[in-house]
Amino acid sequence: VHLCHYRIYYGDRSSSRGFFGKDRLALYSNLYPTKPGITDEFYFGCGILMKGNFGRTAGIFGLGRGELSFMSQTSSQYMETFSYCIPNIDNVGYITFGPDPDADRDERIQYTPLVNPQAGLSHYALNITGIAIDGDILMGLDFNEIDHGGFIIDSGCIVTRLPPTIYAKLRSVYQQRMSNYPSAPTYTPFDTCYDLSGFHYPIPEMSFVFPGVTVDLPRAGTFYQLNPKQYCLAFIPNKDDSQITIFGNVQQKTLEIVYDNPGNRIGFRSDGCS
Repeated sequence: VHLCHYRIYYGDRSSSRGFFGKDRLALYSNLYPTKPGITDEFYFGCGILMKGNFGRTAGIFGLGRGELSFMSQTSSQYMETFSYCIPNIDNVGYITFGPDPDADRDERIQYTPLVNPQAGLSHYALNITGIAIDGDILMGLDFNEIDHGGFIIDSGCIVTRLPPTIYAKLRSVYQQRMSNYPSAPTYTPFDTCYDLSGFHYPIPEMSFVFPGVTVDLPRAGTFYQLNPKQYCLAFIPNKDDSQITIFGNVQQKTLEIVYDNPGNRIGFRSDGCS
């Protein structure tokens, strides 16, 4: 008997250690309950020591581009294509595997190319060109002007992490636009919080701008609600500009996100959970 161990680190500094195993995987679908997708010799990790923001999580479903990810090991069945929608409290989320024959005809899905990641081949890296508030591209928020570690989208990271230079400018502009709202106590790791209870002023809308697509973030993707009187700007600065920028899952809420590896692109659709 040979025991193999694994250790893996994630972009938000979480880590997992445990045993590395192999088994036969059967994946059942609601559409085809009697015809499961079968993968012989499926490799997986059994976590023993987990550190970081796992909470009560039972495990991690590896959907990256590495050779041991679920998508790579099932590529003959699902063609390394999947989509998901992370819900808020008013929606129901989902995940689907395999290409959708109608996706290319769905004009609601807008695609941007994947780029080669600077920090490992397993990440889904994008070329962000700007951030907009209420449709206005913010001047001075040029990712190309700073030496950052690249921009990736990661459903496993909770909130978006920005280079400190970008975050400071974004926070300053957002504070100006939110001047009608009373501030609320900060809550680590958030440093910009507001009391939104009983107020009906417009909330500034934020967008990420990529080549070919502007992704409008829902309100649930802009603020992290701690309680009715404490909404915090749901972004965290990295320690320095050289660290990788991460598009986290709070900002992805209610968006349908299509990962098309053969086409080397990612698609976005608003109101994806409805």
